[in-house]
Amino acid sequence: MRISTFAAIFFSLLIFFVSGASAQSADLIFQHGLDNFQENKFKEAISDFQKYSALVPDDPVSYYNIGLCYKRLEMPEQSLEFFRKAVAVRPDHAKAHYEIAGYFYQKKQYELAANAYRDTVRYSPNDYEAWTFLGNSLDYSGDADNAVKAYLKAIEIEPKQEFPWCELAVAYSRHQDITNAYGAFKKAAELAPDSLTAQRGLGDMSYRLKRFDESIEAYKKAVSLSPGDKTLNKYLGDAYWQTRRLTLAINAYKAALIIDPTYARAIYQLGTTYILINDLPSARAQYSKLSTIDPELAAQLNSYFAKAGGK
Repeated sequence: MRISTFAAIFFSLLIFFVSGASAQSADLIFQHGLDNFQENKFKEAISDFQKYSALVPDDPVSYYNIGLCYKRLEMPEQSLEFFRKAVAVRPDHAKAHYEIAGYFYQKKQYELAANAYRDTVRYSPNDYEAWTFLGNSLDYSGDADNAVKAYLKAIEIEPKQEFPWCELAVAYSRHQDITNAYGAFKKAAELAPDSLTAQRGLGDMSYRLKRFDESIEAYKKAVSLSPGDKTLNKYLGDAYWQTRRLTLAINAYKAALIIDPTYARAIYQLGTTYILINDLPSARAQYSKLSTIDPELAAQLNSYFAKAGGK
């Protein structure tokens, strides 16, 4: 009886120490995986997290981390597999749902992305980025009304973030709601003056609403943020042209043509501007240049030139 009691105690202690040692070993392996991840050693980190998951199979974090490693290695199919394993173990793992949604979003499978973003916000209702991407996914899927609701929810959560305001504005503009698009871009530009998306969008919507002075200021800011963008320089020239600040328009068109000397629309606009200031030799030069690049547009410039009395 004494031997049996002693044996039971001994084996109980043995199990206790073995399980304790295993837990300690698992913790060390997990930490090693984190260290490798931080050092961008993603293959080594995968090996560590796989060893950990063999010891602790019910912990979704290891599967999620393996998914992140594969994502960093630009192996999306493998990353998706492990993000799905994470939610299989823990269905309310919001970060894993977010990554699954991102996979489908990048693949432009927007209905599947929307479903996964819905799961994300179900378990993490204050994730404004997930709400914003849900809005994008719904809009690309043709559900404009619910897209706007998702954007507005993101804004309700983080009203001072430029991102959801910009995406809301883009959605409005895509559906030709120019007034609301203008208002949303204006708010985004106020929140993030150095946002190229916001300034460019504000310039575009202001122009379409014939708010040309406001359009000029937005395009000037956008050009300062992206000076090598030929279209922004051309659009700035167009806004100057509308307000008959023709010297400034000429300078903007020339800036666009420095970036791309074959930019037909800028050549055309520069030619018409020279006609307006009665610099006919310069207008003829633009016509000659345009005739070899875009004959149809050159014919339009020639017609404009003829109406102005040129030969």
